[in-house]
Formats: sequence, structure tokens, C-alpha cells
Amino acid sequence: MNDLPNRTARSYGASVGLYVLTGLLAALFLGMGVGVGRQSGNWIPFYLFSGVLVLVLAMLQLMRFKVGPDGFTCRTTQAVETIDFADVTRGYFIITVVIHNGFPSQRVTDFGVEKKDGTTFRFNLRHYSVKAAAHLFDELDRHGIPIEVPDIPAAHRMDRQIRKAQAKLRAKSSA
Repeated sequence: MNDLPNRTARSYGASVGLYVLTGLLAALFLGMGVGVGRQSGNWIPFYLFSGVLVLVLAMLQLMRFKVGPDGFTCRTTQAVETIDFADVTRGYFIITVVIHNGFPSQRVTDFGVEKKDGTTFRFNLRHYSVKAAAHLFDELDRHGIPIEVPDIPAAHRMDRQIRKAQAKLRAKSSA
């Protein structure tokens, strides 16, 4: 039997968190639309909110992140980008400083890859499940591509979560 785990391409959709957030907002706005409709007889807000909800759910269904042994594809509502691991020189977390109540805080906003030609591609890993990030990190590690983790707690926390999921995937595939 082959000792290597199954390295077929895996596709991931939008994370459960995005669907939960969408559901909560939908319940709020649809409830407001029903309230306006029952009180004034004007059902246009309800129909409008329903149409927007259908559109948002369709957009979430379009989001895909596919990781394979040779590269990955990131499909959002605006674009599709395919990156070959042979063209990648490094992966890194992108940090943004956010001022909240007058105090700056650093947050991990995106993950980026730098290609050999000097161009970069960045995307939000949090739009997808932690399994998608673990699979991506597994393939980056397998190809010897370094992943730079800035020395801030948010980046270390996110890296630990991904590495933990990565260990679970490896344990599952070897069992």
C-alpha cells in the first residue's frame, strides 16, 4: 500500500460562519420587512429583502477554494485566480492595524502568496473552513514553500489553529 496520503484536489466552499452571519442578518431584515408589511400593508421591503437574500446566498455558493497537489484556485464573486505551487516563493499572513476606541490593534486580514515574478496574490482564508487552510498549508509545506508568521498574537493564534487542523487531517488520512 502507498504510504503517501491521497493527494487529489479538494474543493471547499464558504465557511459555516459566513452562512450563520447571513442567516442572522436575513432573519433581522426579513423580520423588519414582515413587521412593515403587517403594520402598513406595504410588502415591498419584504420582497426587496428576500431578493437580496437570494442574491447573497447565490454569491456564497459561487465562492470556492480548490487545493490540489500542483496548485490552488480561489474563486470569489469578482474573480477566479489559479496559482501553481511551482510559481510560489513564499506564503505570509497580512496584518492590518485597526483603531478601535482610540486604541490600535493588529489583526490578520488576509493570507498572501508571492510568486517568482514578484507579483502577489492575497485572499481571506477566513471565508473558507479551517480545513481548507490546513490543506493549503500542507501542500505549501510539501513543496518546501516557507510560510512567514509575523510576531503578533493574532497571527500566531491563526497559525496554531491551522496547524492543529493540519495535524488532524494528517492523522485522519494515515488512519
